Amino acid sequence: MRVNEVDVKCVVVELKPNSLSRVKEWVSYLKDNEAEALQSLENEGVTVENFFLFAIEEKDYLIGYMRAKSMEAASKAVKESLLKIDAYHQQFKKDTWKEIFKTELVVNLSRIPSESTIA
Repeated sequence: MRVNEVDVKCVVVELKPNSLSRVKEWVSYLKDNEAEALQSLENEGVTVENFFLFAIEEKDYLIGYMRAKSMEAASKAVKESLLKIDAYHQQFKKDTWKEIFKTELVVNLSRIPSESTIA
């Protein structure tokens, strides 16, 4: 959803069974390659990207939250990226993501006035 000067996106991702070890490997890879991960975010125009892991009824999920100048531009940048970390992340998604559920933004509070909205 476009909120004034930024796009905001949140998804819930159901993980394929037995993906937790791969998730831990992904997190470790991101930690070990933080500089490249931050370069990727800069290339995409992303200011914030968070993932949260949780389980419901023996199924594992990730919640992904992102703020970017433009989700369309961010998506294009990922597709055109030559960074190893972007290729790694795309493979991680293919290996572990079962289903993606979109969410609806209803409250977006920010101390940056141009980024705050209540739907």
